[in-house]
Amino acid sequence: MSGVKALEWFRRPNARQQDKPTDDGDAICTIAIRPADHNTVAEKLSNVRWVRLLKGAQAQQSHVSNNPQLQHSGFQPNLPGDSHTLLDIPDSAALSLWRQLPSDTRRTLLLVSQAARRVFARCVSSLHLSSTELSNSGGCAQLGQLHEAFPGLNELHLHLGSDFDCVAARHLRRSQLPLLHTLYVDSKLRGDTFHAVAKLIVQCPNLKVLRLPNQRCSSATDQRILAAVIEALPALTELDLGGSICSSSSGANNAITPSVMRRITRLRNLVSLSCNASVVPDSNLEALANLRCLESLHMSAAGPATRLAAAVGALTRLESLELQHPSITDELLGSIGRLRKLQVLAVGLCPKITDDIMQEVCQLKQLQKVTLPFPLGASHLRLLSRLPALQHLYSWRHLELDILGPAHNPLNRVQQLVCHSIQGRGKQLGAWFPNLESLVLKHCSDMEALSLKGCVGLQTLMAGECGQLSAEGFACIRDCKGLQRLQLEGASQVSQEN
Repeated sequence: MSGVKALEWFRRPNARQQDKPTDDGDAICTIAIRPADHNTVAEKLSNVRWVRLLKGAQAQQSHVSNNPQLQHSGFQPNLPGDSHTLLDIPDSAALSLWRQLPSDTRRTLLLVSQAARRVFARCVSSLHLSSTELSNSGGCAQLGQLHEAFPGLNELHLHLGSDFDCVAARHLRRSQLPLLHTLYVDSKLRGDTFHAVAKLIVQCPNLKVLRLPNQRCSSATDQRILAAVIEALPALTELDLGGSICSSSSGANNAITPSVMRRITRLRNLVSLSCNASVVPDSNLEALANLRCLESLHMSAAGPATRLAAAVGALTRLESLELQHPSITDELLGSIGRLRKLQVLAVGLCPKITDDIMQEVCQLKQLQKVTLPFPLGASHLRLLSRLPALQHLYSWRHLELDILGPAHNPLNRVQQLVCHSIQGRGKQLGAWFPNLESLVLKHCSDMEALSLKGCVGLQTLMAGECGQLSAEGFACIRDCKGLQRLQLEGASQVSQEN
Protein backbone atom coordinates (compact mmCIF):
# COMPACT_ATOMS: atom_id res chain seq x y z
CA MET A 1 0.00 0.00 0.00
CA SER A 2 2.84 2.35 -0.90
CA GLY A 3 1.75 5.98 -1.08
CA VAL A 4 -1.57 5.15 0.56
CA LYS A 5 -2.70 6.35 3.96
CA ALA A 6 -5.05 3.85 5.62
CA LEU A 7 -7.99 5.51 7.28
CA GLU A 8 -9.77 2.65 8.99
CA TRP A 9 -9.84 -1.14 9.09
CA PHE A 10 -13.03 -3.20 9.12
CA ARG A 11 -12.98 -6.73 10.58
CA ARG A 12 -15.34 -9.58 10.05
CA PRO A 13 -17.94 -9.79 12.85
CA ASN A 14 -16.32 -12.90 14.35
CA ALA A 15 -12.73 -11.72 13.98
CA ARG A 16 -10.34 -11.60 16.92
CA GLN A 17 -10.18 -8.16 18.58
CA GLN A 18 -6.85 -6.69 17.55
CA ASP A 19 -5.53 -3.28 16.65
CA LYS A 20 -5.68 -4.17 12.97
CA PRO A 21 -6.56 -7.22 10.86
CA THR A 22 -4.11 -10.05 10.34
CA ASP A 23 -3.46 -11.83 7.07
CA ASP A 24 -5.77 -14.77 7.80
CA GLY A 25 -8.84 -13.26 6.27
CA ASP A 26 -10.15 -11.29 9.23
CA ALA A 27 -10.12 -8.06 7.21
CA ILE A 28 -12.99 -7.33 4.89
CA CYS A 29 -11.64 -4.01 3.67
CA THR A 30 -9.80 -0.85 4.52
CA ILE A 31 -10.52 2.60 3.16
CA ALA A 32 -7.49 4.45 1.87
CA ILE A 33 -6.68 7.79 0.30
CA ARG A 34 -3.91 9.04 -1.94
CA PRO A 35 -3.15 12.31 -3.72
CA ALA A 36 -4.44 12.89 -7.23
CA ASP A 37 -2.14 11.47 -9.90
CA HIS A 38 -3.05 13.93 -12.64
CA ASN A 39 -5.34 16.84 -13.35
CA THR A 40 -8.75 15.86 -14.67
CA VAL A 41 -12.25 17.24 -14.43
CA ALA A 42 -12.59 15.08 -11.36
CA GLU A 43 -10.13 17.17 -9.35
CA LYS A 44 -13.28 18.64 -7.83
CA LEU A 45 -13.79 15.30 -6.12
CA SER A 46 -11.22 15.76 -3.30
CA ASN A 47 -8.26 13.51 -2.51
CA VAL A 48 -10.28 10.48 -1.50
CA ARG A 49 -9.35 8.19 -4.37
CA TRP A 50 -9.90 4.51 -3.81
CA VAL A 51 -11.07 1.65 -1.69
CA ARG A 52 -9.00 -1.48 -1.15
CA LEU A 53 -10.50 -4.85 -0.38
CA LEU A 54 -8.34 -7.17 1.67
CA LYS A 55 -8.86 -10.84 1.11
CA GLY A 56 -6.38 -12.80 3.10
CA ALA A 57 -2.86 -11.48 2.68
CA GLN A 58 -3.46 -9.90 -0.73
CA ALA A 59 -4.97 -6.43 -1.10
CA GLN A 60 -6.94 -5.84 -4.25
CA GLN A 61 -8.29 -2.59 -5.60
CA SER A 62 -12.03 -2.38 -6.05
CA HIS A 63 -14.30 -0.58 -8.44
CA VAL A 64 -17.73 0.95 -8.33
CA SER A 65 -18.91 0.22 -11.85
CA ASN A 66 -17.77 0.34 -15.43
CA ASN A 67 -19.07 3.87 -15.68
CA PRO A 68 -16.18 5.89 -17.19
CA GLN A 69 -17.33 8.97 -15.29
CA LEU A 70 -16.72 7.20 -12.01
CA GLN A 71 -13.35 5.94 -13.17
CA HIS A 72 -12.42 9.55 -13.93
CA SER A 73 -13.50 10.45 -10.41
CA GLY A 74 -10.55 8.45 -9.10
CA PHE A 75 -12.10 5.04 -8.32
CA GLN A 76 -9.80 2.34 -9.66
CA PRO A 77 -11.14 -0.51 -11.86
CA ASN A 78 -10.92 -4.17 -10.90
CA LEU A 79 -7.67 -6.02 -11.07
CA PRO A 80 -7.77 -9.33 -13.00
CA GLY A 81 -9.35 -12.07 -10.93
CA ASP A 82 -10.81 -9.71 -8.33
CA SER A 83 -14.50 -10.44 -7.92
CA HIS A 84 -15.11 -7.85 -5.21
CA THR A 85 -16.61 -4.41 -5.79
CA LEU A 86 -17.26 -1.39 -3.66
CA LEU A 87 -20.76 -2.72 -3.17
CA ASP A 88 -19.26 -5.52 -1.06
CA ILE A 89 -18.01 -3.29 1.72
CA PRO A 90 -20.02 -3.06 4.97
CA ASP A 91 -22.17 -0.03 5.78
CA SER A 92 -19.65 1.12 8.39
CA ALA A 93 -16.90 1.25 5.77
CA ALA A 94 -19.09 3.20 3.36
CA LEU A 95 -19.95 5.64 6.14
CA SER A 96 -16.27 6.17 6.97
CA LEU A 97 -15.47 6.92 3.33
CA TRP A 98 -18.48 9.22 3.05
CA ARG A 99 -17.31 11.26 6.04
CA GLN A 100 -13.98 11.91 4.33
CA LEU A 101 -15.63 13.52 1.32
CA PRO A 102 -16.33 17.27 1.13
CA SER A 103 -19.88 18.32 0.31
CA ASP A 104 -19.27 19.05 -3.38
CA THR A 105 -17.67 15.63 -3.83
CA ARG A 106 -20.62 13.89 -2.21
CA ARG A 107 -22.98 15.76 -4.48
CA THR A 108 -21.03 14.78 -7.61
CA LEU A 109 -20.83 11.12 -6.64
CA LEU A 110 -24.58 10.91 -6.12
CA LEU A 111 -25.19 12.43 -9.54
CA VAL A 112 -22.72 10.46 -11.69
CA SER A 113 -23.74 6.88 -10.96
CA GLN A 114 -26.62 4.79 -9.76
CA ALA A 115 -24.11 2.36 -8.27
CA ALA A 116 -22.55 5.11 -6.15
CA ARG A 117 -25.98 6.05 -4.88
CA ARG A 118 -26.60 2.45 -3.82
CA VAL A 119 -23.30 2.29 -1.96
CA PHE A 120 -23.80 5.52 -0.04
CA ALA A 121 -27.61 5.49 0.20
CA ARG A 122 -27.71 4.94 3.97
CA CYS A 123 -24.95 7.50 4.55
CA VAL A 124 -26.93 10.39 3.08
CA SER A 125 -28.65 12.45 5.76
CA SER A 126 -28.61 15.84 4.00
CA LEU A 127 -29.28 16.49 0.33
CA HIS A 128 -29.30 19.59 -1.92
CA LEU A 129 -31.21 19.38 -5.20
CA SER A 130 -32.00 21.89 -7.93
CA SER A 131 -34.72 21.85 -10.57
CA THR A 132 -32.10 21.11 -13.25
CA GLU A 133 -31.06 17.91 -11.56
CA LEU A 134 -34.63 16.85 -10.94
CA SER A 135 -35.51 17.37 -14.59
CA ASN A 136 -32.53 15.37 -15.80
CA SER A 137 -33.38 11.69 -16.12
CA GLY A 138 -29.67 10.82 -15.75
CA GLY A 139 -29.31 12.77 -12.55
CA CYS A 140 -30.36 12.04 -9.01
CA ALA A 141 -33.61 10.27 -8.20
CA GLN A 142 -36.84 12.20 -8.62
CA LEU A 143 -38.33 13.64 -5.47
CA GLY A 144 -41.06 11.05 -5.52
CA GLN A 145 -38.43 8.31 -5.09
CA LEU A 146 -36.21 9.94 -2.50
CA HIS A 147 -37.60 7.86 0.36
CA GLU A 148 -36.48 4.71 -1.49
CA ALA A 149 -33.12 6.05 -2.69
CA PHE A 150 -32.02 7.55 0.65
CA PRO A 151 -33.82 5.91 3.58
CA GLY A 152 -31.81 7.88 6.18
CA LEU A 153 -32.52 11.30 4.67
CA ASN A 154 -33.47 13.84 7.36
CA GLU A 155 -32.56 17.20 5.77
CA LEU A 156 -33.56 18.30 2.27
CA HIS A 157 -32.72 21.58 0.49
CA LEU A 158 -34.60 22.31 -2.74
CA HIS A 159 -33.50 25.08 -5.08
CA LEU A 160 -36.29 25.16 -7.62
CA GLY A 161 -36.14 27.90 -10.22
CA SER A 162 -38.65 29.01 -12.82
CA ASP A 163 -37.70 26.00 -14.96
CA PHE A 164 -39.27 23.62 -12.43
CA ASP A 165 -42.68 22.98 -13.95
CA CYS A 166 -45.71 20.89 -13.03
CA VAL A 167 -44.46 17.87 -15.00
CA ALA A 168 -41.55 17.47 -12.59
CA ALA A 169 -43.72 18.50 -9.65
CA ARG A 170 -46.09 15.56 -10.19
CA HIS A 171 -43.36 13.23 -8.89
CA LEU A 172 -43.74 14.81 -5.47
CA ARG A 173 -47.19 13.39 -4.96
CA ARG A 174 -45.94 9.85 -4.41
CA SER A 175 -43.30 10.77 -1.86
CA GLN A 176 -43.22 10.09 1.83
CA LEU A 177 -40.14 10.90 3.90
CA PRO A 178 -40.80 9.62 7.44
CA LEU A 179 -37.38 10.63 8.83
CA LEU A 180 -37.23 14.10 7.30
CA HIS A 181 -37.02 16.77 10.00
CA THR A 182 -35.72 19.76 7.99
CA LEU A 183 -37.02 21.05 4.64
CA TYR A 184 -35.71 24.20 2.97
CA VAL A 185 -37.29 25.39 -0.28
CA ASP A 186 -35.42 28.32 -1.81
CA SER A 187 -38.02 29.13 -4.45
CA LYS A 188 -40.96 31.29 -5.44
CA LEU A 189 -43.57 28.68 -6.33
CA ARG A 190 -47.08 29.32 -7.58
CA GLY A 191 -50.21 27.44 -8.49
CA ASP A 192 -49.93 23.72 -9.23
CA THR A 193 -46.22 23.64 -8.48
CA PHE A 194 -46.69 25.07 -4.98
CA HIS A 195 -49.60 22.67 -4.48
CA ALA A 196 -47.37 19.73 -5.42
CA VAL A 197 -44.57 20.84 -3.09
CA ALA A 198 -47.16 21.29 -0.33
CA LYS A 199 -48.17 17.64 -0.79
CA LEU A 200 -44.55 16.64 -0.25
CA ILE A 201 -44.42 18.70 2.94
CA VAL A 202 -47.55 17.26 4.52
CA GLN A 203 -46.21 13.73 3.90
CA CYS A 204 -43.32 14.41 6.29
CA PRO A 205 -44.98 13.59 9.63
CA ASN A 206 -41.85 14.24 11.71
CA LEU A 207 -40.92 17.57 10.13
CA LYS A 208 -39.53 19.99 12.72
CA VAL A 209 -38.01 22.74 10.58
CA LEU A 210 -39.77 24.29 7.57
CA ARG A 211 -38.14 27.16 5.70
CA LEU A 212 -39.94 28.88 2.81
CA PRO A 213 -38.26 32.32 2.99
CA ASN A 214 -38.91 33.32 -0.62
CA GLN A 215 -42.44 32.00 -1.05
CA ARG A 216 -45.05 34.48 -2.36
CA CYS A 217 -48.59 33.29 -1.65
CA SER A 218 -50.35 36.00 -3.63
CA SER A 219 -53.56 34.10 -4.38
CA ALA A 220 -56.26 33.00 -1.94
CA THR A 221 -55.70 29.40 -3.05
CA ASP A 222 -52.00 29.54 -2.17
CA GLN A 223 -52.84 31.00 1.24
CA ARG A 224 -55.31 28.18 1.92
CA ILE A 225 -52.68 25.63 0.93
CA LEU A 226 -50.13 27.26 3.24
CA ALA A 227 -52.61 27.21 6.12
CA ALA A 228 -53.30 23.52 5.49
CA VAL A 229 -49.56 22.75 5.47
CA ILE A 230 -49.01 24.43 8.84
CA GLU A 231 -52.04 22.72 10.34
CA ALA A 232 -50.72 19.32 9.22
CA LEU A 233 -47.39 19.86 11.04
CA PRO A 234 -48.22 20.41 14.73
CA ALA A 235 -44.72 19.39 15.84
CA LEU A 236 -42.92 22.24 14.03
CA THR A 237 -40.25 23.98 16.07
CA GLU A 238 -38.90 26.37 13.39
CA LEU A 239 -40.98 28.13 10.72
CA ASP A 240 -39.51 30.63 8.26
CA LEU A 241 -41.93 32.34 5.85
CA GLY A 242 -39.76 35.40 5.29
CA GLY A 243 -39.73 38.01 8.05
CA SER A 244 -39.17 41.15 5.97
CA ILE A 245 -41.74 42.82 3.73
CA CYS A 246 -40.88 41.70 0.18
CA SER A 247 -42.73 42.27 -3.07
CA SER A 248 -42.04 40.93 -6.55
CA SER A 249 -42.27 42.81 -9.85
CA SER A 250 -45.69 41.23 -10.40
CA GLY A 251 -47.00 42.77 -7.18
CA ALA A 252 -47.05 39.48 -5.26
CA ASN A 253 -45.75 39.73 -1.70
CA ASN A 254 -44.94 37.40 1.15
CA ALA A 255 -47.62 38.64 3.57
CA ILE A 256 -49.58 35.91 5.34
CA THR A 257 -53.32 36.08 6.01
CA PRO A 258 -55.09 36.00 9.40
CA SER A 259 -56.05 32.40 8.66
CA VAL A 260 -52.39 31.39 8.35
CA MET A 261 -51.52 33.32 11.52
CA ARG A 262 -54.19 31.46 13.47
CA ARG A 263 -52.57 28.15 12.48
CA ILE A 264 -49.15 29.47 13.47
CA THR A 265 -50.27 30.47 16.96
CA ARG A 266 -51.40 26.88 17.58
CA LEU A 267 -47.84 25.55 17.16
CA ARG A 268 -47.09 25.28 20.87
CA ASN A 269 -43.61 23.80 20.33
CA LEU A 270 -42.48 26.61 18.04
CA VAL A 271 -39.06 27.96 18.97
CA SER A 272 -38.32 30.18 15.95
CA LEU A 273 -40.77 32.17 13.78
CA SER A 274 -40.15 34.44 10.81
CA CYS A 275 -43.09 35.91 8.88
CA ASN A 276 -44.62 39.01 7.30
CA ALA A 277 -47.84 39.75 9.18
CA SER A 278 -48.38 43.21 7.71
CA VAL A 279 -51.98 42.43 6.70
CA VAL A 280 -52.90 40.64 9.93
CA PRO A 281 -54.95 42.81 12.31
CA ASP A 282 -53.45 43.69 15.67
CA SER A 283 -56.23 41.74 17.41
CA ASN A 284 -55.01 38.52 15.74
CA LEU A 285 -51.40 39.12 16.77
CA GLU A 286 -52.35 38.98 20.46
CA ALA A 287 -52.39 35.18 20.16
CA LEU A 288 -48.59 35.20 19.69
CA ALA A 289 -48.45 35.17 23.48
CA ASN A 290 -49.51 31.50 23.31
CA LEU A 291 -46.11 30.58 21.82
CA ARG A 292 -44.46 30.22 25.21
CA CYS A 293 -41.46 28.30 23.83
CA LEU A 294 -40.56 30.98 21.28
CA GLU A 295 -36.91 32.03 21.42
CA SER A 296 -36.59 33.86 18.09
CA LEU A 297 -39.14 36.18 16.47
CA HIS A 298 -38.53 37.98 13.16
CA MET A 299 -41.74 39.73 12.10
CA SER A 300 -43.06 42.53 9.95
CA ALA A 301 -46.38 44.11 10.92
CA ALA A 302 -48.39 47.29 10.33
CA GLY A 303 -51.28 49.30 11.74
CA PRO A 304 -52.06 49.52 15.47
CA ALA A 305 -49.56 47.69 17.65
CA THR A 306 -50.93 47.69 21.19
CA ARG A 307 -51.74 43.98 21.31
CA LEU A 308 -48.62 43.01 19.38
CA ALA A 309 -46.49 44.82 21.96
CA ALA A 310 -48.33 43.08 24.80
CA ALA A 311 -47.78 39.69 23.16
CA VAL A 312 -44.06 40.40 22.74
CA GLY A 313 -43.78 41.23 26.44
CA ALA A 314 -45.28 37.83 27.30
CA LEU A 315 -42.61 35.93 25.32
CA THR A 316 -40.10 35.88 28.14
CA ARG A 317 -37.98 33.15 26.55
CA LEU A 318 -37.09 35.33 23.57
CA GLU A 319 -33.39 35.51 22.78
CA SER A 320 -33.76 37.28 19.42
CA LEU A 321 -36.35 39.90 18.44
CA GLU A 322 -36.40 41.60 15.03
CA LEU A 323 -39.33 43.88 14.24
CA GLN A 324 -40.26 45.85 11.14
CA HIS A 325 -43.21 48.17 11.81
CA PRO A 326 -43.93 51.62 10.32
CA SER A 327 -46.00 53.01 13.18
CA ILE A 328 -45.14 51.29 16.46
CA THR A 329 -43.81 53.78 19.03
CA ASP A 330 -44.13 53.76 22.79
CA GLU A 331 -46.29 50.63 22.79
CA LEU A 332 -43.13 48.60 23.35
CA LEU A 333 -42.35 50.43 26.60
CA GLY A 334 -42.85 47.98 29.43
CA SER A 335 -42.46 44.98 27.09
CA ILE A 336 -38.79 45.13 26.06
CA GLY A 337 -37.61 45.35 29.66
CA ARG A 338 -39.29 42.02 30.47
CA LEU A 339 -37.21 40.11 27.90
CA ARG A 340 -34.23 39.46 30.18
CA LYS A 341 -32.86 36.63 28.00
CA LEU A 342 -32.69 38.82 24.88
CA GLN A 343 -29.37 38.63 23.03
CA VAL A 344 -30.42 40.29 19.74
CA LEU A 345 -32.73 43.31 19.50
CA ALA A 346 -33.31 44.79 16.03
CA VAL A 347 -35.88 47.61 15.84
CA GLY A 348 -34.04 49.75 13.31
CA LEU A 349 -36.94 49.37 10.88
CA CYS A 350 -39.40 50.81 13.40
CA PRO A 351 -38.76 54.49 12.59
CA LYS A 352 -41.17 55.95 15.17
CA ILE A 353 -39.58 54.32 18.20
CA THR A 354 -38.00 57.03 20.34
CA ASP A 355 -35.04 57.02 22.66
CA ASP A 356 -37.42 56.57 25.61
CA ILE A 357 -36.81 52.87 25.07
CA MET A 358 -33.15 53.23 26.09
CA GLN A 359 -33.91 52.88 29.81
CA GLU A 360 -35.29 49.39 29.13
CA VAL A 361 -32.61 48.42 26.62
CA CYS A 362 -29.82 49.11 29.09
CA GLN A 363 -31.38 46.55 31.48
CA LEU A 364 -30.86 43.66 29.06
CA LYS A 365 -27.59 42.34 30.45
CA GLN A 366 -27.33 39.46 27.95
CA LEU A 367 -27.77 41.71 24.90
CA GLN A 368 -25.03 41.13 22.29
CA LYS A 369 -26.43 42.94 19.25
CA VAL A 370 -28.75 45.96 19.05
CA THR A 371 -30.11 47.94 16.09
CA LEU A 372 -31.80 51.27 16.85
CA PRO A 373 -33.68 53.73 14.59
CA PHE A 374 -32.75 57.07 16.20
CA PRO A 375 -29.51 59.09 16.38
CA LEU A 376 -27.18 57.98 19.16
CA GLY A 377 -25.52 60.64 21.28
CA ALA A 378 -23.01 60.43 24.08
CA SER A 379 -25.83 60.01 26.62
CA HIS A 380 -27.10 56.94 24.78
CA LEU A 381 -23.61 55.46 24.55
CA ARG A 382 -23.18 55.88 28.29
CA LEU A 383 -26.35 53.84 28.84
CA LEU A 384 -25.20 51.17 26.37
CA SER A 385 -21.86 50.94 28.17
CA ARG A 386 -23.77 49.25 31.00
CA LEU A 387 -24.34 46.18 28.81
CA PRO A 388 -21.46 43.80 29.55
CA ALA A 389 -22.09 41.50 26.56
CA LEU A 390 -22.75 44.09 23.80
CA GLN A 391 -20.54 43.38 20.76
CA HIS A 392 -22.49 44.72 17.75
CA LEU A 393 -24.03 48.22 17.61
CA TYR A 394 -26.15 49.33 14.65
CA SER A 395 -27.88 52.69 14.13
CA TRP A 396 -29.91 53.67 11.08
CA ARG A 397 -29.08 57.29 11.90
CA HIS A 398 -25.89 59.05 12.90
CA LEU A 399 -23.70 58.97 16.00
CA GLU A 400 -23.14 62.28 17.76
CA LEU A 401 -19.92 62.16 19.76
CA ASP A 402 -19.14 65.10 22.03
CA ILE A 403 -15.92 66.02 23.78
CA LEU A 404 -15.12 63.42 26.41
CA GLY A 405 -16.15 64.44 29.90
CA PRO A 406 -16.01 62.96 33.40
CA ALA A 407 -19.08 60.78 32.71
CA HIS A 408 -17.38 59.00 29.81
CA ASN A 409 -17.58 55.20 29.89
CA PRO A 410 -16.11 53.33 26.89
CA LEU A 411 -17.96 50.44 25.26
CA ASN A 412 -15.13 47.98 25.76
CA ARG A 413 -16.82 44.89 24.32
CA VAL A 414 -18.17 46.42 21.08
CA GLN A 415 -16.34 44.98 18.07
CA GLN A 416 -18.61 46.12 15.23
CA LEU A 417 -20.15 49.56 14.67
CA VAL A 418 -22.55 50.26 11.78
CA CYS A 419 -24.26 53.65 11.35
CA HIS A 420 -25.18 56.33 8.82
CA SER A 421 -22.40 58.71 9.83
CA ILE A 422 -20.44 60.04 12.78
CA GLN A 423 -20.83 63.71 13.68
CA GLY A 424 -19.69 66.15 16.34
CA ARG A 425 -16.55 68.13 17.09
CA GLY A 426 -13.80 66.71 19.23
CA LYS A 427 -14.99 63.17 18.58
CA GLN A 428 -12.56 60.41 19.42
CA LEU A 429 -13.87 57.13 18.11
CA GLY A 430 -11.15 55.03 19.70
CA ALA A 431 -11.88 56.46 23.14
CA TRP A 432 -15.50 55.28 22.93
CA PHE A 433 -14.77 51.98 21.16
CA PRO A 434 -11.21 50.92 22.11
CA ASN A 435 -11.63 47.34 20.85
CA LEU A 436 -13.42 48.13 17.57
CA GLU A 437 -12.66 45.65 14.77
CA SER A 438 -15.21 46.62 12.10
CA LEU A 439 -16.55 50.08 11.15
CA VAL A 440 -19.22 50.56 8.47
CA LEU A 441 -20.47 54.06 7.55
CA LYS A 442 -23.03 54.96 4.91
CA HIS A 443 -21.63 58.49 4.71
CA CYS A 444 -18.12 59.61 5.64
CA SER A 445 -17.16 63.30 5.59
CA ASP A 446 -13.52 63.07 6.60
CA MET A 447 -11.32 60.47 8.24
CA GLU A 448 -9.08 63.13 9.78
CA ALA A 449 -11.92 64.51 11.90
CA LEU A 450 -13.03 60.98 12.73
CA SER A 451 -9.78 60.32 14.60
CA LEU A 452 -9.06 56.62 14.16
CA LYS A 453 -5.79 56.73 16.07
CA GLY A 454 -7.23 54.94 19.07
CA CYS A 455 -8.74 52.12 16.98
CA VAL A 456 -5.58 50.03 16.98
CA GLY A 457 -7.49 46.77 16.41
CA LEU A 458 -9.54 47.95 13.41
CA GLN A 459 -9.55 45.26 10.70
CA THR A 460 -12.47 46.29 8.44
CA LEU A 461 -13.34 49.83 7.28
CA MET A 462 -16.17 50.34 4.80
CA ALA A 463 -17.54 53.79 3.95
CA GLY A 464 -19.87 55.14 1.28
CA GLU A 465 -20.48 58.65 -0.03
CA CYS A 466 -16.86 59.69 0.53
CA GLY A 467 -16.98 62.69 -1.83
CA GLN A 468 -15.63 65.03 0.87
CA LEU A 469 -12.83 62.71 1.94
CA SER A 470 -9.55 64.62 1.54
CA ALA A 471 -6.11 63.26 0.86
CA GLU A 472 -5.08 64.29 4.38
CA GLY A 473 -8.02 62.43 5.84
CA PHE A 474 -7.21 59.36 3.80
CA ALA A 475 -3.65 59.45 5.14
CA CYS A 476 -5.05 58.95 8.65
CA ILE A 477 -5.96 55.39 7.69
CA ARG A 478 -2.26 54.57 7.87
CA ASP A 479 -2.59 54.61 11.65
CA CYS A 480 -4.71 51.45 11.40
CA LYS A 481 -1.84 48.97 11.17
CA GLY A 482 -4.09 45.90 11.43
CA LEU A 483 -6.48 46.90 8.63
CA GLN A 484 -7.31 43.93 6.40
CA ARG A 485 -10.28 45.19 4.37
CA LEU A 486 -10.78 48.75 3.08
CA GLN A 487 -13.71 49.84 0.92
CA LEU A 488 -14.34 53.50 0.09
CA GLU A 489 -17.02 54.60 -2.38
CA GLY A 490 -17.12 57.92 -4.21
CA ALA A 491 -13.76 59.16 -2.88
CA SER A 492 -13.25 61.55 -5.81
CA GLN A 493 -10.66 63.74 -4.04
CA VAL A 494 -8.33 60.82 -3.31
CA SER A 495 -5.88 60.11 -6.12
CA GLN A 496 -4.13 56.87 -6.97
CA GLU A 497 -0.93 58.27 -5.47
CA ASN A 498 -2.68 58.78 -2.12
